[in-house]
Amino acid sequence: MAGSLWTTLEVENAEKRPKIERKLASQGKCLVFKQVKRKFRRFLLNQLLYELHQESPSVLTPAIANIRLALGIPESLGNPLPQSVGSYHHDDFTSVFVQRYCSASLGQDKTLDLGCGTSPANPFLAKETLGCDLRGSEDGLITAVDLFNDPIPFASESFDYASAFDFIEHLPRVYNSTSGRTRFPFIEFMDEVERILKPGGFFLARTPAVFSKQAFQDPTHVNFITEDTFPFYFCTGDAGKPWARMYGFKGKFEFIAQEWCHCWLFTLIRKQDR
Repeated sequence: MAGSLWTTLEVENAEKRPKIERKLASQGKCLVFKQVKRKFRRFLLNQLLYELHQESPSVLTPAIANIRLALGIPESLGNPLPQSVGSYHHDDFTSVFVQRYCSASLGQDKTLDLGCGTSPANPFLAKETLGCDLRGSEDGLITAVDLFNDPIPFASESFDYASAFDFIEHLPRVYNSTSGRTRFPFIEFMDEVERILKPGGFFLARTPAVFSKQAFQDPTHVNFITEDTFPFYFCTGDAGKPWARMYGFKGKFEFIAQEWCHCWLFTLIRKQDR
């Protein structure tokens, strides 16, 4: 199936590619286009290797590993393969990921799990765990709030950690109100996360991301995340400021780490002093 998909894409784009490349080159974007095209081709090859592995896992696993190594395709590249994280369930992988990149900063006072459902997560082993969701809890540990439209209902710099598991993909990117005002709920949400974190506080996001099919199959997913969304748009980099500044983002994060587990992209960032 993957092989036929590869062939179909090549045929369909053969006539369009020169025209697209000329247009992008005239706009000074040819290099970016080639990088995206190369990454997409590597993803398709990744999928083809996955299909082969499914056909005969015991025979082909060593061969596929060697092919990937020879082609320079890391297992973390947009990869839905369960083999990329061994036997880990995504919940188990959360602990491994956090321990790997911020073990020295675990166990502080408070963490806030955003879009937590009925059970707030505590991946950072904080002393106190609170949550936010559309429905609150009688014990007061979960605060009711519409995170699409309202601020996070806590004081600034009041949490050591924050997390969002399978939530960010549901946040609208753009919202046009009946009054004619355009809002960017995802941008606003990230500003709020940065606001409630103490300086040096960590934010962990887990979301089904591009190019996994799980990023698109749920009709309530409206915010499609790639490996570049958090590093480029919300973290300081070579440009010195996050790209989301153009949309009104005021925060400032440092990119810490990113890894895949099955279809989920795990991202860890840390609040910087403004």
